Amino acid sequence: MKKRKNFSLIRFLTVCLLTVCFLTLTACNSGAGQYMGDSTGGNGYYGGEEKPGETAEAPENKIIKTIWQTLRTDDFDALDEKVKAEVTALGGYISSSSYRQDSRSDLRYATLVVRIPAGKTDAFLDAINEGHQLVSYRDEVEDVTLAYVDITSRIAVLEAEETALLAMMENTTTVEDSLAVGERLSYVQNSLASLRAQKNVYDNLVAYSTIHLTLDEATVATANMSFFGEMGLLFIDSVEGIWFAIRGFFLWLLGRSPYIVFIAGLFAGIFFLVRWLMRRHTAKQLAKIEKRKEDSSKQ
Repeated sequence: MKKRKNFSLIRFLTVCLLTVCFLTLTACNSGAGQYMGDSTGGNGYYGGEEKPGETAEAPENKIIKTIWQTLRTDDFDALDEKVKAEVTALGGYISSSSYRQDSRSDLRYATLVVRIPAGKTDAFLDAINEGHQLVSYRDEVEDVTLAYVDITSRIAVLEAEETALLAMMENTTTVEDSLAVGERLSYVQNSLASLRAQKNVYDNLVAYSTIHLTLDEATVATANMSFFGEMGLLFIDSVEGIWFAIRGFFLWLLGRSPYIVFIAGLFAGIFFLVRWLMRRHTAKQLAKIEKRKEDSSKQ
């Protein structure tokens, strides 16, 4: 009798759980249908007419903006400090940065990944571009609204199921039921953790624009150089590069000459040793053949 009572309780709680999940899924699908109706220029309801006295509210668009930009300046330090000051003033941050200096020309270069609040991106770019040469610019906009709505809806469904499972766990009376509910609860909680992490990533990418900023240093004479002037400069730079490569090769060759001589002598010694052994072996074989011929002729 006790087992039958426990079975009835488990069956009742299962029906309650399924009812909660069904109602939550119905609500999520209804919200998704409203958004699809708005995005297609409809009347706010997907596949139906707008009901009197009701208005459909579409979710806020979730936009991820990424920018790639290169600036050239004749005052590298001033531009670098200006970028950092503007990032701090606008509430952003620099997620990564790298600096290098050309060994031949001593010109400096920097690559920064800057995160700026989405609403302040244009103000940041206007501030740092002023007084400097814009070499290249590219932006990319990605609308992740549908993916964000889907994740939010799945989180709501799993949270409702988690609440029902926790209530069911408190009322289980057998080890088998506890294990079954616990296994499902563990799966739901892991799924929730994964979805919440994805949602947090989207929130960060939407809230902050990502700007891949490259800073190039140029001399005063080349900062505003014409096309043909830059082409001539690149040609001269290429010739100098070839000369430095040849010079570097001979420096390396002379500097490492003791090792080269040693290795060459070692290989030469091995070669002559192997050749001498082969000749010796061949001579022995010929001597044996001659001896056999002499023996056979005597017989």
